[in-house]
Amino acid sequence: GINAEYGGRLCGLFDIPKDDDGEENVVPIDFIEIEPVEKSDEKPNEENTMVSNVKDSGNCIKAGVNQTFFDEFDYLFDGMKKTEPMAVRLLSTFNVTKNCFTKDFRHNIRKNNFLKTIFRELSDADKDPSLALCTAAFLYVIAIDDQHFDFSKDAIEIILKILKAEEEHITNKGTFPMKKPTKSLTNFRKKIGDLFRQELKTVDFIDLDNNSTADLVHEALIFLTAPTAEVDFREFIRTMGGIDFFILSFDFVLSRLDKYHRVTNENCQRFSKIERCLQMLENLTYMNSDNQNYALNFKSKIGVKST
Repeated sequence: GINAEYGGRLCGLFDIPKDDDGEENVVPIDFIEIEPVEKSDEKPNEENTMVSNVKDSGNCIKAGVNQTFFDEFDYLFDGMKKTEPMAVRLLSTFNVTKNCFTKDFRHNIRKNNFLKTIFRELSDADKDPSLALCTAAFLYVIAIDDQHFDFSKDAIEIILKILKAEEEHITNKGTFPMKKPTKSLTNFRKKIGDLFRQELKTVDFIDLDNNSTADLVHEALIFLTAPTAEVDFREFIRTMGGIDFFILSFDFVLSRLDKYHRVTNENCQRFSKIERCLQMLENLTYMNSDNQNYALNFKSKIGVKST
């Protein structure tokens, strides 16, 4: 411990910040280096404590904020692991998504390259509809961030696996899913809808009252494959079957349009889906001859015949 004799010396080495009540905040002892030294006016073998290399208040606060992030992230990430019960994984994934609306939280995830860690634990998201929805919401929030995130191939594989799983549930209305939603899925749809209403000014192309996994992933991919995206990134999506999926989705929804193209809610939903599929195909083929040739010749030019 620090002797009372040296308490005054310790307090005088840095400016102690005060809280709203004017009380001095205690500086954590972890931020202070203590080293034993010998004093010349005492016995040679008698040691006294001396404080050195004390951090200033700004660094103390910064270190405290960083530690708070790591503690919170570790707690949430533990709940996302595949070894945890599904209910715990769902809540943890949702809470990570919720925290990602905080700029500092997103910054720390990006700075510490935690996306790969997260996606590794969510690689089975396509196996459970509720986990797929929570993962899609997380992907969407990360994708719309102003700062660029380095999405690994693992992340794109998860996105495309979710899309392929959702493809099996396309209904005649072109919406997802066809099976009656579980109580868990309904609950997290509401949670995500309420969260997006609270945090986002506008949410285009997503029905917040009945948000679907496919729509969230579609929009995330549209942001990620903007014309500024790297060529290799867009070509990897093609090799993983991304172009196939969007051409087939476009053809399927187009075939279910009212032949008279009457203005109905169902047709409006289908037109919106068609527009987003075409936007996705435009992004993937922009200034990319390999992707263009692949899209034009896919399944005997089914995309060209559909238009």
